[in-house]
Amino acid sequence: MRHSREHVYHARRARTAAIAALWVAAAATPAAAQHEHHGAPADSAKSLDAVTVRAKRVAVELRSGATIVDVRASTAAGGSIADLLRTVPGVELDADGRIAMRGSSSVLVLQNGRRIALAGDALAAFLRQMPASALERVEAGTTASARQGADGAAGVVNLIFRDDAVRRTGMRSLATSMATDDHYMGSAAASGDVGDVVGWDVTYALSGMRPRTDSKTSRWSLVPGDLPLRTEQDSRARERHRLQSVLAGAAVTPTDNASVALRGAYSWMEGASRSRSAFVYTNAAGNMGTSATGSLLEHVIPSGELSAVASVDMGAARLTSEARASFVDETLRGAYDDEDAGYRYMSTVMTARQRERVLRNDVGLRLSKIDLSVGQESRLRTVTAAHDATHFDATASQAYRHQLDVHAGYVTAQRSVGGVRAEAGLRVEAERTRLQLAAASARSAVRLFPSVSGTWTDARRALLYRLAYGRRIDRPGAEMLNPFSMGGDDANAIIGNPSLRPEVSDQVELGVERHRPRATLQLTPFLRWTRDPIRQLKAATARGGATTTLANLTRARAVGADGSVRARPTDRTVVTLAGSVAHMETAADAFGSSGAYATARLTIDVRVAASTTAQLYAYRRSAQAIEQGAILPTFTSELALTQRLAGDRGRVTLRLNDPLRSDRLDFRIVDAAFTQESRRRTARPLLSLFASYAVGGAPREEAPVRTERPARIF
Repeated sequence: MRHSREHVYHARRARTAAIAALWVAAAATPAAAQHEHHGAPADSAKSLDAVTVRAKRVAVELRSGATIVDVRASTAAGGSIADLLRTVPGVELDADGRIAMRGSSSVLVLQNGRRIALAGDALAAFLRQMPASALERVEAGTTASARQGADGAAGVVNLIFRDDAVRRTGMRSLATSMATDDHYMGSAAASGDVGDVVGWDVTYALSGMRPRTDSKTSRWSLVPGDLPLRTEQDSRARERHRLQSVLAGAAVTPTDNASVALRGAYSWMEGASRSRSAFVYTNAAGNMGTSATGSLLEHVIPSGELSAVASVDMGAARLTSEARASFVDETLRGAYDDEDAGYRYMSTVMTARQRERVLRNDVGLRLSKIDLSVGQESRLRTVTAAHDATHFDATASQAYRHQLDVHAGYVTAQRSVGGVRAEAGLRVEAERTRLQLAAASARSAVRLFPSVSGTWTDARRALLYRLAYGRRIDRPGAEMLNPFSMGGDDANAIIGNPSLRPEVSDQVELGVERHRPRATLQLTPFLRWTRDPIRQLKAATARGGATTTLANLTRARAVGADGSVRARPTDRTVVTLAGSVAHMETAADAFGSSGAYATARLTIDVRVAASTTAQLYAYRRSAQAIEQGAILPTFTSELALTQRLAGDRGRVTLRLNDPLRSDRLDFRIVDAAFTQESRRRTARPLLSLFASYAVGGAPREEAPVRTERPARIF
């Protein structure tokens, strides 16, 4: 388990993160990648068309341990993916757009059942900049099969993107979003067929953001041998980011039981962040001093990916092979000025390169009573970074290399008998990590990841019972391992830890569902325990500032329950109330925390007219205990009005964002050497307008709804 306060650690990394343009483009509407919905076998476009049916869409489907949101039926689709995820029961987004579940940000994000390469601030930027209209549905769950990988200790969020190339021939679409000059995004997509054998699609996306963040920090520090020192810091940051991406792909189905999909993407990200901080220092004797600093960070991030998926279905057996190669390059330049004295005291240049290769083979066997899946996966990732800094007249250079090789094998089996369905799986991962910093080091490990789940349906009482257990892992990302500091001012340094060990979590949950004609209720108690939890820790500096780094603590535990109810009081109104409550504690020799944590989310959808819907959304989070302190409570709300046009070919959504202007991050750190209180708010436009329109093919409402495959990820 990792607390959601990672946003504090990554706040400055946001401007250096690989907001990897490629992944934004790759998420647009890849027809070829759609052949792996929810991790299901890759099937041909023909076979998918053959099993489509018409059905009434339900915006939110609540299940024990899982929630499914149909984007096309949701009013929240008129905005970004982040806007949509805020309304998904069980999913939390902090002020920086980072995903968390059950109070932990150890969440695995999938794209059409496949791992998405984004993490941290890069993933947050993707969620804020991609339109939700590119999605078909969202699946959010707290347990997953062993074949889906072992990452994501807190849960899994699967983003299923629309497959218009399968549904419609000759589709053309345009989508734009306007939210003042601070945020814009647009995309254009086209797809088609060449006979019955080849399907193709191409997408171009352009997005821009100019976030503005204001923060205030008060710090009382006591460094041994020094007098107490109080520091008041008032900071304002203005950023700009622009992203352009191109994606093209094709799927070839030479026969009814074979398909090959190829996809390529290239993206370009550039941006800058300018921040100013004013400091007031007061010591125990009452003596005061002031200073003002400014910084300018500029980055350029090109990235690309090439992937291929081949599938052969022979009836009783199915073979799927996937190969992917990707790169992300980053160049960051920083300049730091003492604005009072009028001179530049430090300049930095950091270059980072990430290379990743993935190879996966899966064999599915359909036996008489059991569905068996056996597979192998290899993931090789290399991160290199170089850092040059000039501080006054002294120049220092450092280099860093981190290599991670993970080879895994897995087997899962499923069987259904009457109202009982059971699944069991085992994943074995052999991991080798090599680090080159001041000296070379290496470590290896072999880990077992079992998963077991079972459901029993009592049709007479409209009840469903579910029991699940799984073990999962959270490996530190590249931005957490990077040992080079790129802080926004000279009073706050943020340094990664290349020696971090992964955290391993076991989780067991028991779910109960009750389905009635106008209401659905579910309650899921859970218990999660974690070894080597990764936590951020702060330390005071002699100048009244702070240094933040990460460390492995001893263990962590969370016990609590999720609950939700979805009711239809009238034919025009749907009310969804969801919440979570848990007691979480972390143990270590020097640091620990213990306390209760709760969230509540209310969503009310009202059909105002035949083609007009309104949505009210409100979210409340209680205080959360963290090592050295607590994250204080927060509340936010939104109101959206959506008008469908031309048989749902087009949509126009007007959104009122956070009308009470209460969405902010407050936290308090208390340690033997210092006390710190911080408040940070990122400004969002009060009003935003989203518009989209599809040209060609059948209107969206007339497109068939595909039946769900049995191999869902949960």
